[in-house]
Amino acid sequence: MSIGNVAHYLTQTATVMRPTVTTAVTGALINAWSSQSEVLGRLRPFVAYRWGSELISGDKVTDVANYRWYCATSADITTTDRLRIGSNTYRVVYVSDVMSMGKLMQVDLKLVGHDG
Repeated sequence: MSIGNVAHYLTQTATVMRPTVTTAVTGALINAWSSQSEVLGRLRPFVAYRWGSELISGDKVTDVANYRWYCATSADITTTDRLRIGSNTYRVVYVSDVMSMGKLMQVDLKLVGHDG
């Protein structure tokens, strides 16, 4: 299904990374991230009042997403994945279909690493 006029804004490339388990030469299991696919989209930061790494309410600590990735719903992205965009790595916090129309997906992200 086409995403229409929004498509020309989706010009950034993200690499979808999925957790995998490999075996080292010693036989030990190693958790690693493997590249699954590349997805065109657009990264947008949340507004300033939402910035932060955690939200504390009573005795509960909740991760706070501070970026949002927009892409076509055909992208295979789940909450166990990470996205690599430029030199930054983001953990997927939440994935949703915008207005449940099957056209545009929004992926809430938390910055977890930076190279450089």
